[in-house]
Amino acid sequence: MPEVFLSFYGVNLHISAPLKLIQWIKHDFSYFLSDSLDSCSLEFKLFKKVPPYNIMSGARAIIYRDDYIAYEKEGKCFMDFFGKALSIQSSDKSRVDIFSLDEDFLYERFYLALIVLVGERLERRGLHRIHALAVSKNQKAMLLMLPSGGGKTTLMLELLNQDPGVKILSEDMPLLSVNGTVHSFPLRIGVRASAYSLKLRGRFLRRFKRSNEEDKMLIDVSAFRKRISSPVPSGSIVLGERVFSTQSSIAPVSRLRVFWSLFKNIVFGFETPMIIAYFMEGNARDFMRKLAMFFSRLAVFLALLASSKCFVFRMGRNQKKNSKTLARFLDKVP
Repeated sequence: MPEVFLSFYGVNLHISAPLKLIQWIKHDFSYFLSDSLDSCSLEFKLFKKVPPYNIMSGARAIIYRDDYIAYEKEGKCFMDFFGKALSIQSSDKSRVDIFSLDEDFLYERFYLALIVLVGERLERRGLHRIHALAVSKNQKAMLLMLPSGGGKTTLMLELLNQDPGVKILSEDMPLLSVNGTVHSFPLRIGVRASAYSLKLRGRFLRRFKRSNEEDKMLIDVSAFRKRISSPVPSGSIVLGERVFSTQSSIAPVSRLRVFWSLFKNIVFGFETPMIIAYFMEGNARDFMRKLAMFFSRLAVFLALLASSKCFVFRMGRNQKKNSKTLARFLDKVP
């Protein structure tokens, strides 16, 4: 099968898949493409074929979710997506095989599995995820916390269009180190197909069909390669909230005002793909490792809170006005 190599801050992946999916991977993870690897941390094999359910005979169900049931047999984990796909994970999580006849669903399961498993390995290296929009200007990072669907992507694209001094760290999930530094994690940029309005060359775009939601237009981040930020210290934490108004504003608040939102985002990983499930699963053998990770995330939280100024962004109904308010804020914030 065709193959591709990715490297995420030392977490190296070898992926084998049908050619069409390899092309999608190169599009979505262009920033992390590698010509070759000295070592491999994780291997994926994707098969567009009927899942081999016969090898699961006698497997014991261990996890029940709305969209899948996980089974265990002889150290392997089998995730059955109710007949649409089957993911088989080795006992040490170093190899994942995914089977499905639906290539869109196959790729969707692969993408989420990659984000989760790479995220776990980055955590062990001291790089922790936060669900937020992160951009930099004047060598300082701004983290904007909004729930999924809150408009982070639209805001970022508007900022890039309005201000050439703004650079991308991540439109959804930047990485934080224990000293409060924010590291870039630029993946594909997804915009709802009905809301897409940019004028980019076709090679930077592809349409992605999602199983339960509206299709997205996916933008290859290499379209903005010169606008990707190097690691920078955090300067401000902005808590976004929607207001039913035509106006928007940003005002300073106390650290106490953002404490809980930031704490549950970094330490507990709310809205970070499957991080809560990761902490809940397992047994006593890896309890100490997960406990160490918890304290590492706690240290990141405290360092970030201590080194950043805090603000609340009251976002109105007009996205262009919201982006202009945010651009003015980035110009003025120390």
